[in-house]
Amino acid sequence: MSERDRSVAIIGGLGKMGQVTRRMFETAGYPVVISDKENTGTIAPREAIRKCETVFFSVPVEVAAEMIQATADVFGPDQNIMDDCTTKKSLIPGYKMIDRDNNSITSVHFLFKDDQPPPGQNALVLPYGKNWQRATSIAEEVCGKAGMVIIRMPFEEHDSDADFTQFKPHLINRTIGLALAEIGVNMELLIAMSTANSRMFNLALWRTLIQSSVISASIIRNLGDNPNSRQIVKELGRAMKRIIRESHLPPGKLEKTFDRTVEKLDPTGEIRLAMNIDTISILEHLANLKVHSVTITTADNNVGSLNRMTGILAGAGINMNAIWSHIDDLNGSVRFDIGIGNGEMTDEVMQELENNGFHVANVVSRK
Repeated sequence: MSERDRSVAIIGGLGKMGQVTRRMFETAGYPVVISDKENTGTIAPREAIRKCETVFFSVPVEVAAEMIQATADVFGPDQNIMDDCTTKKSLIPGYKMIDRDNNSITSVHFLFKDDQPPPGQNALVLPYGKNWQRATSIAEEVCGKAGMVIIRMPFEEHDSDADFTQFKPHLINRTIGLALAEIGVNMELLIAMSTANSRMFNLALWRTLIQSSVISASIIRNLGDNPNSRQIVKELGRAMKRIIRESHLPPGKLEKTFDRTVEKLDPTGEIRLAMNIDTISILEHLANLKVHSVTITTADNNVGSLNRMTGILAGAGINMNAIWSHIDDLNGSVRFDIGIGNGEMTDEVMQELENNGFHVANVVSRK
């Protein structure tokens, strides 16, 4: 197979997720051609589609839906078409137009943000149309070589499931954010004085609020009319009114409602056990990092880097009570955030780390 046969056109390849997708295809050995409207130095979408055997749309779903229909006459024969849109229903008219001439279509959904490394993250792979096998094989190959967990599911089921996994958190968190902004709360103060429940709540809330508003708006706009989404909105209103109403009744009624709710959601108790362990781990980990932390970055992700770093710390009498790592997908370095229980990060220790190829920053003194 020639290099041109294996080339992949990434439409929107200079966007944040587009760059992640580009690196994934390149890691899997595919030559990549970038087409991005934000950079006139890249080739036009129609030209990219003509040039490459595989075309991957990494743009907002509204843009992808319009672009696929507008370029339908250029596709085929024997091309592979993919996208990473967060919702899928609006893609169907365009995909119906190009599901011909032995074209192969598969939609994917990367379940992580662009600032997270792909290894260990989930990827939904959603075959579409008559000849999905070829594109699906490529998508699963690329995701597999990136170390992702591949979940194959029917294209038609994606958006109905997304009502609960995407619409619900985006609607609720954006609604709460809007309400808090309208009230004019001091968010920094609320975060500083958070209880354990409030701390976990704020993590979930801000995980949504820090995302692009385009993503939230697109999810709510495209999923809001689905039956499940309409039911979510209806039941949220009813549940809130019921809780407030029962809170004014004699003690016992509201408590029973809460207990029955939990039993219905988790009849075996396994979810409660797992979630209790997970939330304790997160809260304890964050607390340990906050007490006295230092960030140490390696120049690479080679075997032995962690051992060399911890050896230097141990030799200086520094005891770690928490460590968290993050691989930089761009340059291959690894950032370690470390909570220090005992010992002191002196200038001498920092210099020894620097001499061994590490970069040290963000030393936070114990309060």
